[in-house]
Amino acid sequence: MSVIGVIPARWGSKRFPGKPLARIAGKTLIQRVWEQAKKSKLLDDIIIATDDIRIKKEAEKFKAKAVITKKADSGTKRIVEVIRKKKYGIVVNIQGDEPLIDPKIIDKLISCFKDKNVNVATAATPITKREFESKHVVKVITGKNNDAIYFSRGKIPYGNFHLAKKHIGIYAYRRKPLLEFPKLKSRLAKAEDLEQLKFIENGIKIRVIFVKYACAAVDTPGDIKKVEKKLK
Repeated sequence: MSVIGVIPARWGSKRFPGKPLARIAGKTLIQRVWEQAKKSKLLDDIIIATDDIRIKKEAEKFKAKAVITKKADSGTKRIVEVIRKKKYGIVVNIQGDEPLIDPKIIDKLISCFKDKNVNVATAATPITKREFESKHVVKVITGKNNDAIYFSRGKIPYGNFHLAKKHIGIYAYRRKPLLEFPKLKSRLAKAEDLEQLKFIENGIKIRVIFVKYACAAVDTPGDIKKVEKKLK
């Protein structure tokens, strides 16, 4: 079954406009994400999905495939537009703000689909007490088969961070549930501002893999120096 990785990259970040073109130790953020994804052993193809010609032109400079998509209120909807006319069986949503994403995580996610019962998969890592207390860190708790029970910005399960995991925002999907995503309705997704809850509320299970990974997302200009430190 063929597998494609899609990297959504929008220009209009509220906290960091033009973020994909921010330079990190001599290379743009989007190039660093793409280069990490290229190290995956199981991806058959990679496409950058953007709403801005400046990002597309930058991608073409380092020989990446890139397409212009319509304006969308989520990266997942942008991906749906890209793959609707393509015949890939598995799609990996690679966050465009993770310049140090571990390609082994990508491959481990893809390997989940050897289980025919898996339709959507994501990743999580151990959480600290400080992260558990933060509303900016998304928590996930799992049940049988490591399927997600719930995701929240709140402290779940209440008062017990040992049972929670820190969610890493990378996803993989079979084609059919991904194409259904834009039609799904969810009160929970609106309440938490977490689109993955659309799947859970509509009865589509999300398998969670557990990895050791120190996230290095670029959310603000100040995060650039943090990533450059890790690169050194």
